[in-house]
Amino acid sequence: MITIIYCFIVLLATTLGACAGIGGGIIIKPFMDFLNYDNVATISFYSANAVFAMACFSSIKRLCKNHDFNLKLILIIAITSIIGGLIGNLTFNYCLKIFSTQSVKAVQSFSLCLLMLFILSFYIFKFKSLHIKNFALISLI
Repeated sequence: MITIIYCFIVLLATTLGACAGIGGGIIIKPFMDFLNYDNVATISFYSANAVFAMACFSSIKRLCKNHDFNLKLILIIAITSIIGGLIGNLTFNYCLKIFSTQSVKAVQSFSLCLLMLFILSFYIFKFKSLHIKNFALISLI
């Protein structure tokens, strides 16, 4: 039964994410955390896999429509994302050893909520997008 609920959450999150122009991962994790069925690491794994599948689908869709890709930019973002993910995972595991699981979940959910509010305000108030060309700055971000 929980598998069906998780599939529904991923479907809903990816649909809402696609409509808003953001990834669904920011929606998936808090909803799965709210159910409190699996531990934090398992939910993070499910969420990461769902986001990875969405990214693959989106990339294949763009390739089929013959969109141009900036391969250098894609590689820089991919490599720095992997590095950032590893650092984030180490930090997350360290926090789980020091603090209670509930505290880590609360901080993570609060951070995701703030990020979602920022993204929502970005779209509502139509802030000007920055088109950053500096590869070092892109890597840092």
